[in-house]
Amino acid sequence: LIAALIVAAGLFAERLIKRATQPLRRQILERARLGRLRFLGRVLSNLFLNLMGFAAYVLTTYIIAALMYGPDNPANNVIGYVILPSYYIKFLILVANFGLSPKTPAIRLFPVQDEDAGFLYRWTILLTVTGIVIASVAHAFRSAGIREQDFQLLYGISGLAVMFVLVIMLWQSRKRVARAIWPGSAAGETSPGSIHEKFAKSWHYFAIAYVVIIGIYWFVNALSGRGAILELILTLFLVPLFIGIDQWVQKLLKIATGELPEVIDLSGDALVQSDEEAPVRDKEEIKDLVPLITKLFRVLLAILFFFAVQKLWGLDLPIARLFSRTV
Repeated sequence: LIAALIVAAGLFAERLIKRATQPLRRQILERARLGRLRFLGRVLSNLFLNLMGFAAYVLTTYIIAALMYGPDNPANNVIGYVILPSYYIKFLILVANFGLSPKTPAIRLFPVQDEDAGFLYRWTILLTVTGIVIASVAHAFRSAGIREQDFQLLYGISGLAVMFVLVIMLWQSRKRVARAIWPGSAAGETSPGSIHEKFAKSWHYFAIAYVVIIGIYWFVNALSGRGAILELILTLFLVPLFIGIDQWVQKLLKIATGELPEVIDLSGDALVQSDEEAPVRDKEEIKDLVPLITKLFRVLLAILFFFAVQKLWGLDLPIARLFSRTV
């Protein structure tokens, strides 16, 4: 109960900071959008204001807990197993809001529609809260004196719970992702022999298989005392992160070739050359190189994904080191 009251005090402090900075937030959102540097400035300004609220929550809860319970107080462990996970959850909410901005599309980093941004944001929060809360309960019981085998089993359940929730999310998003992979599916179009169309219809089976394999592997590691819930969450979210990076690169290539007219203002004040005035010949040359650039970049992304997963799981494969030296 005391831990819950401390968390409530932290949320109240965060609320006060948000209310005090509300005029600044409104000014940031209402400012005219003139180029990418201005957009980046708005995004970073909003992030700074959110970090102020996060800092107010952390400082308030930490100071109250430190004043009420010293390091030698047995209750300090119980308080810590409530407050520390709340820091992880608040930080992950901050990161999700930074990338998706479900309520403020004007400062959204990932190029997704409002409905998709809200969908991803809600499921991201549900996934992180599920994993972190169950893992924290396991640690609290461990501190209370349960057997190590029981702790490892309970801790492993947190990973299985994340896997289960993510499988549900993938199944519910199968149609919207299929439309993104193959836009013709929304209009009922068919293309016999098209790899894109086939993958659009079956992508979720591959994704679910990936999640189940990672989840089972993590559960086995947790039973032997080697699993970490944050490693699992980060591993699962590498796929959408890399897909988001790929989408941004595709958007930049379309801007470069003129398929997506957009003004890029680097000064903020000077007049910017419009898309119609840009050299047509340069854009045609870039357009010829787009397929090659896309393939090379996606190969690079796949390599980075492989090494990122290896790093998260602490694997040291000699072939990976040999491959990286060759590259």
